[in-house]
Amino acid sequence: MVWLPISLTLLLSLTLLLALLTGVLLLALSRPIFFCLGLANRLLSSFLQGRTSNKGIDTPISAFHCIRSALLGVSFLLSLGALPIYERGLLLPRGYAQPFASPGTQQDPATSEEVGPRKEAYNQSEWRNIATGLQIKVVELSTGLLSGEITLLKTSLSHFRPQVVRAASFQKEGADVEWYIKRTGASACINAHFFDQTGSPLGLVISRGIEHKRMQLGGTLLTGFFLAYHKRVEIKERDKNHTGGLEAIQSGPRLVINGAEANDLDDTNESRRSGICTTSPTEYILFVASSPFRGATLKELGDILSSPQIQCEDALNFDGGGSTQLFVRQDLPGAQVGFRGIHVLGRDEVPTVLCLFPAS
Repeated sequence: MVWLPISLTLLLSLTLLLALLTGVLLLALSRPIFFCLGLANRLLSSFLQGRTSNKGIDTPISAFHCIRSALLGVSFLLSLGALPIYERGLLLPRGYAQPFASPGTQQDPATSEEVGPRKEAYNQSEWRNIATGLQIKVVELSTGLLSGEITLLKTSLSHFRPQVVRAASFQKEGADVEWYIKRTGASACINAHFFDQTGSPLGLVISRGIEHKRMQLGGTLLTGFFLAYHKRVEIKERDKNHTGGLEAIQSGPRLVINGAEANDLDDTNESRRSGICTTSPTEYILFVASSPFRGATLKELGDILSSPQIQCEDALNFDGGGSTQLFVRQDLPGAQVGFRGIHVLGRDEVPTVLCLFPAS
């Protein structure tokens, strides 16, 4: 019968997980048990021998070690239990995967379905309004026991204009996205360029119509660039003859080209990711994949972004790993009731970000 091997596989997976958690539990409690038993043994010995003092027992010190170790063990266990909660965004004060405070306003899960020749199906929420001209969608990546999520923000030039912001403009080498938000008053910011060991961004950098770094033509990574004008946005292949544009970010690789997943995308290395895609000349999407348990491969991103549910015409990968970070303010114009903002933490300070400012 079909259900039998599935049940056996599930049972085996749960058994292995239980064994792992049991080992972690014993490891976490070994020190507090050791200290507490030692303290109890010495106190009991002192009592049975009729001692009226605790000389040589160092009761306060032993009690301190006992309590401290017990707290460390409990904290460690709580942290293990909190990881899946953190992954769902419930511990983030400004929200992540569930940016709404009310339990009754969670995203409606969509049933996954195979489209064309795609090898995987992804659970996707519906596009949901979080503020005027700004929508959110969450795509779940699930393989085996580990799961991850890709968060997408969709907007248009009629509501938000993208602008490249440089830390160098504020006499800094780099900063996190929250700092950029506070300094500029932007509605949202996402990390942008790759950068070298000195913190200098790599590739073309244009901000407010001023070219700060020229196009990098060599290598196989920075193969495309995002370009914003007054009335259109686009993602193009790098071109030594390109000139103009109000804002530009060179990065790579390109994930979607003319509505189709790009060829030869890596399908083995999972990592935190971020980037941008265009769905029309005036509409664009910011995306991040940053779950603690599972990242995304470049091929998965290309597959998802080119799907009929998202319909990216072109997509570009930004710097990832510790650089991946996204911040969306809580007090957006027309923010939905219960919206808490979005804050995807990054490990590294970044030299450039792409920020959204109200168009009006």
